[in-house]
Amino acid sequence: MKSKVLKLAKRLGKFCAEDILPIIAIPKVELQKVLLELKSEGAVKQRSDGTYFYQEETKKENKKLPLFFEFHIKQEIELITKCFCSNIEVAKAVNIVEIKQSCLSKFYRYFRERIYTQQLIELQSYFKQCPKTRQEREYLGKIYYLYLYEHKLFVSEKPLNSYNMYKHSDSERLEIKNIFLRASRKVLNRSYKHFYHLHLAEEIWRLDKTFAELQNTLSTNL
Repeated sequence: MKSKVLKLAKRLGKFCAEDILPIIAIPKVELQKVLLELKSEGAVKQRSDGTYFYQEETKKENKKLPLFFEFHIKQEIELITKCFCSNIEVAKAVNIVEIKQSCLSKFYRYFRERIYTQQLIELQSYFKQCPKTRQEREYLGKIYYLYLYEHKLFVSEKPLNSYNMYKHSDSERLEIKNIFLRASRKVLNRSYKHFYHLHLAEEIWRLDKTFAELQNTLSTNL
C-alpha cells in the first residue's frame, strides 16, 4: 500500500489526504499512518495547512535552497521563475501562481539576493585583478558603489578597497552614468530604501536581455 500511495503522490506532486482517499480506498486512519511513514522517510513533506508535497530525489542536490522551496512542486517554482523573469510584480503574479503574496515575495527576494550575490562575486574577481576607485551614488540618504569592467556595471552595498586603485577613465564614467540612469529610473520607489542595491542589481541584470536569457541565467544560479 505504501508504494501505491508513493506512486500517486509522485503523479500528483501536491495533494491533501482527502484528495486521494477515494482513489486509494482504504480507511483514513490507515492512510494517515502511511503518509506519516513517508514523511519520516523524507519521501513527502507536509505544510502547516495539511497539504502534502512529493519530494523528488533531485531535491537532495538542492540542500542550500531555502526551506520554503520544499513546499512547492517543480511546476510551481518554474511558473514563479517565469513571472519574475517577465517582470510581473508580486501583487499581480499571485493571480497566476495562486499562492500567498507573502510566500511569493520570499521567492522574489531570494531571486534578487542571488542576482546581487552572483554579480558581486564577479565584481570581486575583476577588482582583484584590476582594482578601480568606486563611483558613488546616493539614494535616500545611503551611498552605493558602482564599478565598470568590460562594459558591465556592477553595484556593491559596501566599497571595495585595495592599494593602488585605478581611476575609471572619462569614457568609463560616462558609461557608468548612462547604464545607471537606465537601470535606476525603474527603481525610484521609497519602499526599496533598505534593499535598493538588490533592486538596482536586478535592473542592471535585466538590461538588454531576452526573456529566455533571463530565465536561463536565473535557473542556472538557483
